[in-house]
Amino acid sequence: MDIFPLPLLHTLIIWGTVVLQVVAVVLFILLFTRETKVSLWVGKNALALSFILVLSAVLGSLYYSAIVGIVPCVLCWWQRVFMVPLIFLFGSALYRKQTGMLSGARILSFVGGGIALYHILLPLFESIPVICDVASTASCIEQPIMALGYITIPVMSLTVFIMLILFTLHARKTAALLISAKS
Repeated sequence: MDIFPLPLLHTLIIWGTVVLQVVAVVLFILLFTRETKVSLWVGKNALALSFILVLSAVLGSLYYSAIVGIVPCVLCWWQRVFMVPLIFLFGSALYRKQTGMLSGARILSFVGGGIALYHILLPLFESIPVICDVASTASCIEQPIMALGYITIPVMSLTVFIMLILFTLHARKTAALLISAKS
């Protein structure tokens, strides 16, 4: 008997995505309110939270491709291209305790999130031009995972990119508040 069966890991990833989406809504609202303990805590811990999140996302991606056997399509690969460098950006920034790279991480997250959004919209609208290679081994339109009626791999990816953007924005807001408090 497996101690940690694979279907359980899949279920945890799906429900983890839902939880992240709820947290994203809360963090978005907190961006436009006065500073709260939660907002300040998120801002102060944005590097660690971002590193943990992006590392989990990349490991989840590898789980689906290497263990479950889902072949990534061209757009999935491009989302990985913008996700993987974030491990090193956030990891080195966390190690050095420097936040100077947050705007670069935000740009990577916006571009990766844009690709994920395009990937989500492809199967929904036939009028969107498909830029995927038809000769590739995996289709960008077919969704090998569909959970709760809307969670697909691109939705998981977009959720992570949005969370990373929100973390970096909270870090910037917190830094600005700390600077204004010192003056």
